[in-house]
Amino acid sequence: MDEKNDRYLIEACIKKDLAAWSVLVKKYSALIYVSVENRLKKYGLDASSQDIEDIRQNILSDIWKNGKLSHITNRDDISYWIAILSGNAAMEHFRNREERQAQSAVSFSHKIDDKDLNEICPSGIPGPNDELARAETEERIDLAIESLPAREKIM
Repeated sequence: MDEKNDRYLIEACIKKDLAAWSVLVKKYSALIYVSVENRLKKYGLDASSQDIEDIRQNILSDIWKNGKLSHITNRDDISYWIAILSGNAAMEHFRNREERQAQSAVSFSHKIDDKDLNEICPSGIPGPNDELARAETEERIDLAIESLPAREKIM
């Protein structure tokens, strides 16, 4: 297989040739990494090298699993296609991450069916109502103990 000619490499990868896939990964991994990194920097998004590596892995997995190489019309040189795909995937990754974070962030003042969220999903940390109830209970216990005869208070 001629490693310099993408056409043969892509044809072999479309046929799920693992040796060809290995060559493609080696040939384009650095380009994918740099394309992701550059696109994120362009839009002022911070990403660790591990984040970029995860995105790179997702891109390669998506290309393999979804047969994206079969949709390429100009198969002689796919470096431009890889760079664009990588930059778009990086932006999509961050868009999805922001959406997941926004969905998981819920205000404690949020109400569901006229109940406060902290009533539905208590955190385990005592709130003001819990503290007031505890103080009232302590006061009642102290008053009850005070009303006992002296001999019974010792026990």
